[in-house]
Amino acid sequence: MTQRTYPYIAWRLTRTFQILRVELVAGGIYGSGYDRTQTGHSYPLSELFASKDEAIAEGERRLQAVEADIARRQMTLARRRQELSDQRRANCS
Repeated sequence: MTQRTYPYIAWRLTRTFQILRVELVAGGIYGSGYDRTQTGHSYPLSELFASKDEAIAEGERRLQAVEADIARRQMTLARRRQELSDQRRANCS
């Protein structure tokens, strides 16, 4: 996000892929990379988005990365099962 006038509304994507509206009232310590709410909770700028659509797009990107990781792990699992099955057959022969 760029230079802002406080207060302003940002959108945050949580680890559980919920999109939250956050009202920020001040920046963190100069150069800290955080913005702060009225209650004092600080959020890293990397977790804040200017619009709900940007937060949704980031959520979709993260889900695609998770999906790719699961597919990679499934291939590894299938390969290891096949290796064990091959070893069983070799020992039975």
